[in-house]
Amino acid sequence: MKSKIINLVLGALVTLIIFALLSGCSSKTSPNIQTDIQFSADPIANNILMSLNNNDYAGFSKDFDQTMKNTLNQTAFDKFYSQMKTEVGDYQSDVFVSAATQNGAVTIQYIARYSKELAGVMMVLVLQMNKGTYEVQGLNFDSPNLRGQPIDVNKVRAYADSETENILTSLNNNDYTGFSIDLDQVMKNAMPQTGFDKLYKQMQSTVGNYQSKEFGSVLMQNNILTVKYHTGYSLEPGGVWVTISFDSDQKVAGLYFNSPKLQ
Repeated sequence: MKSKIINLVLGALVTLIIFALLSGCSSKTSPNIQTDIQFSADPIANNILMSLNNNDYAGFSKDFDQTMKNTLNQTAFDKFYSQMKTEVGDYQSDVFVSAATQNGAVTIQYIARYSKELAGVMMVLVLQMNKGTYEVQGLNFDSPNLRGQPIDVNKVRAYADSETENILTSLNNNDYTGFSIDLDQVMKNAMPQTGFDKLYKQMQSTVGNYQSKEFGSVLMQNNILTVKYHTGYSLEPGGVWVTISFDSDQKVAGLYFNSPKLQ
């Protein structure tokens, strides 16, 4: 990453495992609590993104705790603003991804759309309650351009979209042969027929039938491309986030499902 300013994470962040196979969904945040957290976090996130885009430090830092204000002062903000404009362009929109709690801190993920970054920008907020109000004690922006590792999104999606569609459709149809055709050998070993049967039953009973998908973001780490899709399921009003990883041979090397009901 080009600048430490991009990675302003203070305190403990919840590690989000996106290269691990899902054999059972778990989280420390219940659906009702996640909804309440999102209700409080969305205005904070939107204010940060809008204020950063408008070069407004007072608005940007309004919800920061004192440590964050000391760390990300006006001088640091000016550098951060300049880098964001250069690398990813203008802020356009954002979508909530997930929330999790650990040791009293709440970690929330958003994907933000920017004019120069087709891969999406992942924003992570760490919030802590103080006297009845959430304060920002951690903030992180991440994208291929911000890492100095641009990704040809259209090239990735040329195979990722179709392989993901096959994975989701085959799972929905209880078709293990179709589901496993694009898995790498490690994934095939980790997800035999018995594991697939368990996953199929859990998805059907919890979130229902697969209906649609929409591209979210893509990042690369250690030659593994990880793509997020926001998918529609019949029994999950908020949708299901699917994180799927591909190795250098364009084989599926990881799969993770996340939604309020699956948590």
